[in-house]
Amino acid sequence: GTGLGRELLQAAIDLGERMHPGKPLYLEAQAGLVDYYAGFGFTPVGELFDDEGVPHQPMLRPAS
Repeated sequence: GTGLGRELLQAAIDLGERMHPGKPLYLEAQAGLVDYYAGFGFTPVGELFDDEGVPHQPMLRPAS
């Protein structure tokens, strides 16, 4: 509840954009967190899949 998770994710996005300019970013979100990642510009792509009993959704953030 301190906002640290949001800061860490934003730092990871910033780093990804610096390291790979002009490239989209990809992640595999736990299904229950799709809306959280959508708040950072990620959109669902592809189908849900099971990872050790936990449903995951591939997500992509367009290049900025």
